[in-house]
Amino acid sequence: MIRKITHIIRKAVLICLAAFLLTSLFAQDVGGPDVELEVLKANENGTYLAKIVSNPIGADVYVDRVKVGTTTDDGLLFEVRKGVFLLELNFPKQKFAQYGFIPIKTSFYINRDGRLISDFKENFERATYYISGMELKELGRFEEAISYFDRVLPGNIKYTDARLQISDIYIARKEYQKVVEELQEVVKIPRNKYNPYFYLALGRYSYRAKNYEQALQNLKKAQLYNDKFTSETRIESMAELWYYEALVSEQLFHETENKYHLVDGINAWQRFYFWAGKKEGVVPASQLKEARIHKKYLEDTLARLESR
Repeated sequence: MIRKITHIIRKAVLICLAAFLLTSLFAQDVGGPDVELEVLKANENGTYLAKIVSNPIGADVYVDRVKVGTTTDDGLLFEVRKGVFLLELNFPKQKFAQYGFIPIKTSFYINRDGRLISDFKENFERATYYISGMELKELGRFEEAISYFDRVLPGNIKYTDARLQISDIYIARKEYQKVVEELQEVVKIPRNKYNPYFYLALGRYSYRAKNYEQALQNLKKAQLYNDKFTSETRIESMAELWYYEALVSEQLFHETENKYHLVDGINAWQRFYFWAGKKEGVVPASQLKEARIHKKYLEDTLARLESR
């Protein structure tokens, strides 16, 4: 499921620059454009004169969705009153698409004393960290990509995507414990708390990291929120959920020798077959064969223990 999510995310970022231009860009700085915002003075009419500077120049500047101008070598001067405002910089695609710049939105506040209350520069840079990470990831510069994704902090709209991108890198490396650690950060975000796909992924990669108790706990949470699986993926997701619960139960039996886990594993395989049978081809034939082998092992082991 993570691979499907990250595939969708990846499609949203188009890398159009030729290899030699990319090399030139990243040899200098991939941190994105530089932006500065300041209030210069109070005007007699009760407004304030503000200035914004961008590097590169040519950014269209919007305040509360109204265009106030375009940055030049001298920056851009504009008037603003007291209050909270939405500020957006949009680098025209025809000029800057090769750099991967995306429209950046943030807010700023002019208080009653005419002071600018904003961390605009930092917010702007944070928004570019994700796009820089994506570009580095596409280039195969994974450690550098991770360092940029790590700069996307909770509260940023791209935070979940950034953690998933890091997870994708670790999945390719088969560093499953690190995948688990990234996904644990994802489910701490309130909007992700009841997402069964993330808990299913946590169960899958906890199993691969051989953290079987942790895998079981997360699979139980995926079961709890299974009504949030989409209709398009519900059958596949439920089959996978019970597949991993069955495998986890078998491993927990090996660790504890508790028959309870044998019973749970057998029940999980039965539920797996129920969902696998709902749609032809949803589960590969090789996985069905594997399921039969594991289910028979659990049944034979349970029968042997009960016959003693």
